[in-house]
Amino acid sequence: GYFSLRDKLDTTDWDTGGYDAYVSGGTVEKVDNTFYGLGHLEGETVSVLGDGAVHADVVVSSAKVVLTDYFNKVHIGKGFESPLMPMKLAVPGANIRGKKKRIHQIIFSFYKTLGAQFGTTEGTDRIHFRKNTDPMGYAPPAFTGEKLQTFKGGYELNGDIYVTQKQPLPMTVRSITAKLQVYG
Repeated sequence: GYFSLRDKLDTTDWDTGGYDAYVSGGTVEKVDNTFYGLGHLEGETVSVLGDGAVHADVVVSSAKVVLTDYFNKVHIGKGFESPLMPMKLAVPGANIRGKKKRIHQIIFSFYKTLGAQFGTTEGTDRIHFRKNTDPMGYAPPAFTGEKLQTFKGGYELNGDIYVTQKQPLPMTVRSITAKLQVYG
């Protein structure tokens, strides 16, 4: 197999062929770029998550896939979108049904989530989870907490909110709180 020395702060590729079997303060893990046993997906386009990062979709050929990079832990499967449309908005003590409303901000509470999008059924905006302190070339850690987002919807009777995950990444939405104006 092929081995890779990985340092989360140093992206240098190391040829370790000339070194003795001695490691001090490093991590060694077995990595590969060819994965077998996918005959049940022959000819299908599959989504790939390698070491927590999204890899470009690939087509299964000869019961295997060959990736453009080497990974230690890989999840491979049919891609799908996971849409979420919460129940209609309600305000305790007020009847807002049949009245025009405009959502201007949304607070999402997420648990171990990456890659979510939100908006209306006509279009979505990406929620950014990577911080500027997260090293590039590595998947950012899954996010747990709240994200305040500006909502670009207009004035409408329904006030629908649409949340989706289009990548092979985890998404758990604990709550959605909308800040809105009601007219009429």
